[in-house]
Amino acid sequence: MSVLGDYVCFYDDKKRITGHFGVQIDVTDQKKAEEKLRESEEQLRLTLEATGEGIWDWDIVNDSINHNTRWYEILGIEEETHDHSVEFFLECIYEDDRASVLERVNSC
Repeated sequence: MSVLGDYVCFYDDKKRITGHFGVQIDVTDQKKAEEKLRESEEQLRLTLEATGEGIWDWDIVNDSINHNTRWYEILGIEEETHDHSVEFFLECIYEDDRASVLERVNSC
């Protein structure tokens, strides 16, 4: 069992503890979920390393794209020298395929 807690001590005028109040909650399920997430992330990392895949993730809400290191290597670009904008990503798509890709993305 995993427990998260906090407490407050009450003092008298001579700075002696006269009582305390505490709260504890069971965070076992949260800890188990965090461990499963860590395991899943590690499996994905190992799989990507083994296969040499370049991946990207589009955060539509913030309109930004994140990539793994291999994606940069495949494109032959430096990771630190360019932005992660959607515009940059679209420029990386073969021109004849760009409209089709956008159409499919917009239909989601």
